[in-house]
Amino acid sequence: MRVTFLGTGVSVPCGKRAQSSILIESDLKILL
Repeated sequence: MRVTFLGTGVSVPCGKRAQSSILIESDLKILL
């Protein structure tokens, strides 16, 4: 969860990177 928050925090200023953060969250869920 914390990793996703850090990813979103960095992606918030960048609109395009916001989608990448969502992909990272989905990947973490698959790993879990």
